[in-house]
Amino acid sequence: MRGVILYLTVALTSVSLASQWGSGTPCPGVNTDNSEYAAGICSNGDLYVIDNALIKLHSYLGSYTWSDVRQDCPGIGHVWSAAINPSATEGYVGVSEFGDEWNIRAINSADGINWELGDALAGWNRYPNIPRSVSCAWSGSGKWLYVVYSDGVVWSAPQPYENPQGITFDFGSDGTIWYADVRFSGDYIVIGYDETGTDIDLYEATGFGSTWGQPIKIDEVNSSADEVYPILGVIGAESENILLWATPPYPYNFDIYYSTGDNVTRLEPTSFGNIKAFFR
Repeated sequence: MRGVILYLTVALTSVSLASQWGSGTPCPGVNTDNSEYAAGICSNGDLYVIDNALIKLHSYLGSYTWSDVRQDCPGIGHVWSAAINPSATEGYVGVSEFGDEWNIRAINSADGINWELGDALAGWNRYPNIPRSVSCAWSGSGKWLYVVYSDGVVWSAPQPYENPQGITFDFGSDGTIWYADVRFSGDYIVIGYDETGTDIDLYEATGFGSTWGQPIKIDEVNSSADEVYPILGVIGAESENILLWATPPYPYNFDIYYSTGDNVTRLEPTSFGNIKAFFR
């Protein structure tokens, strides 16, 4: 039997990455008349959002529903992008400082509400290019950090985040990368990519560190509008992967949507690479 399973696994990897995601649903209790973007999903389901450049928190009520009370998260200030770990104790933010700097700074919290800014990471300031998205493989080897800048360049590095290097993805076209978020295990990434200059869609790829396979479009969640600021996570009580992103229900106002993945289709490392484990 083992030989049959291994044969089918190789066949899957040689064809393409099969998406696990369902269609998108607006996040109940989260969206307002403002534009908001997801900044982090905790293992307990609490959701951090960016609203008018400030980080806010929605408590999780269960069954993919959040409180409509938006809590302030003081201590960080205005940010362009953010990544917050599943336990809500640390993160990284892209912040504007002194008029001519866009720094990546560490943030830390004891209660998930009140935060403290840490030192700026040396070498990550690419002013005037804005750090449009920040992502971290929180539990992956090396705890790799990824930053997508406003010129489409992606920089990455493992801890201690010295000497970041540019990485590339083979989309097979000359479009622009806008956003990226890596799964906390570090072996799966979702990328916001604009192939034509008119529509940002979400793509997925497997890999690790600075080496990634060819991204595949996630048809289940993409629409004729832009899909931006993807965030990956797992809500422990639901035992499913969750993907969040923002898309406009009408022009110039973004709401947060979510999609879930079957708990038997999580990414699993194997001797053949990283694939979705259809056989458990």
